[in-house]
Amino acid sequence: MPLSAYKKHRIFKNTTHAVCILLVFFAVSFIAIRIFCFIEGISQCNVLVIKAHGDIVVSGEGVSADKILEYIEAADKNERIKAIILDIDSFGGSPVAGKEIADALRNSPKLTVAVVRGAGDSAAYMVASGAKRIFASAFSEVGNIGITMSYLDYSFNNESVGIYFQEISSGEFKDIANPDKTLTDKERELLLSFVYKLNDEFVSLVSKNRNMDRRKVEELADGSIMTAGQALNKGLIDEIGSIQDAKEWVREQIKEETEICVLD
Repeated sequence: MPLSAYKKHRIFKNTTHAVCILLVFFAVSFIAIRIFCFIEGISQCNVLVIKAHGDIVVSGEGVSADKILEYIEAADKNERIKAIILDIDSFGGSPVAGKEIADALRNSPKLTVAVVRGAGDSAAYMVASGAKRIFASAFSEVGNIGITMSYLDYSFNNESVGIYFQEISSGEFKDIANPDKTLTDKERELLLSFVYKLNDEFVSLVSKNRNMDRRKVEELADGSIMTAGQALNKGLIDEIGSIQDAKEWVREQIKEETEICVLD
């Protein structure tokens, strides 16, 4: 390599390293500032409201379990925070994320309240079940307890235009639930078994969190939605009321005026 080219290469390499170091520095600084602002923000209030609007997910876009667990953990460590209100409007999502958030609410030393605004279905209801008290708007929908793995089967449409699925896999069930092939009887049986086992876990969690007889929860775990009034009668919620009603209830419980912080 000519000397001039070598020097250019070294300069480019050194510059690239410097840019990478600066990017890492700015990223770390951003995270540190975010955490500092978050901690400083909630230190000014005694009630933390966390919004859970959208799909329940482990991380990323939506109601992120990672983010909400971070909020709950910070509130748990803050002596000034007396209560956590989870503001829910969700049709469900990941049961893994739902259980993580429900467990965090259940295990929190703070007074935890869930408020179902528009919807608290499926994994979103799972989340709510972890709270010590559940409110729901008179016009909300609640429940939808159950598990689904339903999907669209494109195999007939593919074959009608001359496209055929060629299965080449290492195991009998490796291509299970591929939308371009029809399920075999064994595959359907396996998926249903999986769904029923997850549903049993869901039922057990609600039974434990709500202190309900398991057989009663099993009767409700048919995937149906219900009004707040029906949910109250069946023991799935504790009170029909708005987010303001929940805040007032919290004020009465902690016996002091509430100073509220809201986090998305």
